[in-house]
Amino acid sequence: MSQPYKACPQCQQPAPISAVSCGRCGHVYRTQFGPEPTQILHAQARGNHSATTALLLSLIFPGAGQWYNGQNLKSAFTFLVFPMLPVICIVLPLIIHALALLLLLPWIVLPIFWAAQIIDAALIAGRVNRGEQVREWDWF
Repeated sequence: MSQPYKACPQCQQPAPISAVSCGRCGHVYRTQFGPEPTQILHAQARGNHSATTALLLSLIFPGAGQWYNGQNLKSAFTFLVFPMLPVICIVLPLIIHALALLLLLPWIVLPIFWAAQIIDAALIAGRVNRGEQVREWDWF
């Protein structure tokens, strides 16, 4: 038994019923139960969105890769949180009187957060490049 197909309303390209967007023209399909087109980022960018660019932007400036991917709220969150992490890592140990944490916490938390946002930017860019559905707060 063959899979049911639908035709794109813009270019008439056949697509599987489960498709979120047209592989040819990028038109985002509306479905009764699926996401609204405004919730999908870059569904039309299939094939020309660079994971390397997202990775390098995030490596240079935390949050820039998320901005490149069109995840503006997540980018703003990263822009705001990353500079505050050293302060949090210094103030928290002083509050709880733990000198060992004061010496170790910034060297543990900052690299983990930085690496996570770099990996996230590259993986999300890959999903956008494949034409997958990506929402504002999707991670990895």
